[in-house]
Order: sequence, then structure tokens, then C-alpha cells
Amino acid sequence: MARGTKKQHFVPQLLLRQFADQNERIYCYDIAADRSFPTIVRDTGHQNHFLSIPALDGAEGPGAHFEQVFQSVEGPAVDSIRSIDAALASGILRVVGAPERDALSRFIAVQYLRTPAMREQMFQHVELMRRVLATETMARNGFDPAVPAITSLIDRISQIPKDKEAALHGEHILQPAFIAELATMFAGHVWLLGVNRTGSPLYVADNPVAIHGHVERPGRGLGPATYGAETTIPLSSVLQLSLFERKFIEDETGVQDQDGSVFAELSLDNVLFQRSLQVFSARQFIYCEQDDFADAKRFCDADPELRDPLRSKVEAVAFGRVERPRRRER
Repeated sequence: MARGTKKQHFVPQLLLRQFADQNERIYCYDIAADRSFPTIVRDTGHQNHFLSIPALDGAEGPGAHFEQVFQSVEGPAVDSIRSIDAALASGILRVVGAPERDALSRFIAVQYLRTPAMREQMFQHVELMRRVLATETMARNGFDPAVPAITSLIDRISQIPKDKEAALHGEHILQPAFIAELATMFAGHVWLLGVNRTGSPLYVADNPVAIHGHVERPGRGLGPATYGAETTIPLSSVLQLSLFERKFIEDETGVQDQDGSVFAELSLDNVLFQRSLQVFSARQFIYCEQDDFADAKRFCDADPELRDPLRSKVEAVAFGRVERPRRRER
């Protein structure tokens, strides 16, 4: 049984070490504050009591329940990354076998679900749905939603209490069945790797599983199972893993026979693109083995909304109106 601790990592140290030096030093760029600083792995990618749930943790202490869940996928994942590195060092190009695919699929599924960014997105969705339904119900029953007392009531109905956030995240997102389903979906994608020898290290974000759509879908959402989706996660400063929705690859590219292989040596433009995906996916922090955040700063200067950790991530069309969630202050 894992022991609890108040310092709970939502980006595992095993992944952060892939972007740090041998002394586990790493650089961090705070998007919101527009500043970078050196730090160490154990003090990075964590939040106090992020998944402390006393009813589940029991006597083992804060965060113990989900720490055990995470450890069960992190050990096999780090073994798989080492196996891939060893295969690359030996000149092997098809580096992802069945054991690596299985372990990394589960790791990526958990990583996709465990971050503050995913929590924020889920709660924005829930609060938006509650607010829209409560507002419409009030209006249809003759109450004016603009009246302060009614507005206050709608707020109370819509908001999720802060002391319930960890439990709701664990209950509604980090479910074993959901993790298994997501892992199976990831395993079925076409896996292509890129090797970075440019000298410009890859970034990794506080929300490192990023999704990019290669097919325009106006007014429609984008998820890892969407046609044309590329799900990316950097495995180190020099190794990029991209998981492509299979039908898109079969329809548009025909490279499915290279599934599990090193597909390309990354150019500087490729590295810039992968860095951009991490910046767009990030909630607040970007990590790198060097103090090399000029690209991140440029992306954020071009789109200042990226600097807001609480920016809206969802919207809905309801009762003939486009609705977006209200800002959830923290």
C-alpha cells in the first residue's frame, strides 16, 4: 500500500526526470507570471492535497489511494521508456512492442485524466450545464434570473464546493473502467515516434497529453478518439510519441504499416510545433531541461488568453444561445 503525503504529483516524477539533468534540476516557465526559474523534479508538477480523499485513503494518509493507482502504471511505463531508449540505441526502428504499448497506453490514459487542467475542464462542463438548466427553469417559472436573489440561488445550485473537488475528480474521472476503456482506445491508435537531435529540447507541460486535430470540425469538439486526432506526449527532451486516430491514418496517409516505429527525425520546425502543442495544452506551467522558453513566451504573447489558468475550455449551445462557463476563481 502506498504511503500518503500532502505533496501530490499530477505529472509523475518519472516523466519529469526525462526533462531534467542528472541532478534532477529542471527549468519551469510560469505562463501566468511570464517568468522562468530553475527548480528540481520533486518540487515540480504537484499540488498539496490534490487527490486527498479521506474516505479512500484511510490510515495510510493523504493521497494514498490514488498514489497506489498511479504507482501501478508508472513502474511499467518507465520500464517501457527505458526499453524504447535501449532499442533506439541499438539502431532498432520498430521500438514499440506489445508490452510497451500496453504499459504506455495505461500510463497515457491515467496521465490524460489526472491533471488540474482536466479537473477544471470537467467542472466547467458540470457548472455550465447546471447553470444553463437552472437559469432556464427559473425563467420558465416566471422568475427573473437577473434579480440578485435569483442570481445568487443559481450560483449556489451551479457551483461545486471546493472541499468536494478531489472526491468528484476521483469518482467521475479516475474510474478503473474509464481508464481501461481509454487505454484500449489509445492502444488501437497508430503510434509514431520522432527523435529530436536538433539541440532544442522538447517541452513538457503540466498537462502533457496534448491533442491536435488534423481535420477541421467547426462547432464540434475534439477528443483523442476524434477522426483526425493526434494525441501527443513527449517521453523525453529528445523523444516524441504521437498517437494517431487509425482511420484517419489509413484514409489519408497510408503509413499504418509503420505503427510502433520511429517515423522521423524531428526538424526544428517539428520541435517548434510540438512545443506549441504543449503550450496550448498547459494550464500554467511548462518544463524544459534548459531555460529556453522564448517560443513559449511568443505563443502566449500572440494569444494572451493562454496566460489565464482559469480560461474557459468548454462551451455549449443551449436554448438557442451559445453559453460559456463563468470564471471559477481559485
